[in-house]
Amino acid sequence: MSISIASFIAGLSCKFYDDLADNPFFKIHSTPFLLEFLKGIHTVLFTIISLHEPIFYIYIFLINIFHSFSSPASFESPYEKSCLYFFIVLFFFIKKCNFHVNKMEYVLLLLMILFLGFIEPFFFKEEYSTYKCIFRGVSFLYCFVLSFISSSFMKYVLLYFSGYTFCAVCIQCYSIKNLSKKIKKIKKYVKELLKDV
Repeated sequence: MSISIASFIAGLSCKFYDDLADNPFFKIHSTPFLLEFLKGIHTVLFTIISLHEPIFYIYIFLINIFHSFSSPASFESPYEKSCLYFFIVLFFFIKKCNFHVNKMEYVLLLLMILFLGFIEPFFFKEEYSTYKCIFRGVSFLYCFVLSFISSSFMKYVLLYFSGYTFCAVCIQCYSIKNLSKKIKKIKKYVKELLKDV
């Protein structure tokens, strides 16, 4: 399996696990085996990519640290909290290399991803909404297109977020559809109650 495919699948498994664990519309598909399988897949692939390209590890680590400040609830579960410590342990195993990034576009891209990861929880309070779905869709296209013109480590970061946002868009659509059905049922029930009054 290529590192590019591994990056996309790692992002996909991360988001898939996240929604199986806490999205009420998606939770019904969750099983203990599936949750453990997704955690395992993500940990193994993330470790392989980080050992191959240490700067990938640094980018994802920084993004998660920023996200933990803007959305502390995202790291409340034991597994998600342990991931922050997993980053520290992994640091001692990655190969020593020059971590200096000379190209300004990579620094700007990191700042943009950090900024988006930090501000998203403030703009989208709802777990699922049409605006959040559009935002994630635009993010997916942006990351996926840029991944074709980026160097190796940046390509892996972008493909990781492509997998994450692709899964997010699919789950947002699924959740919005189910929310719409639920609202229709409630409206129908209220109308029936009012008829009886």
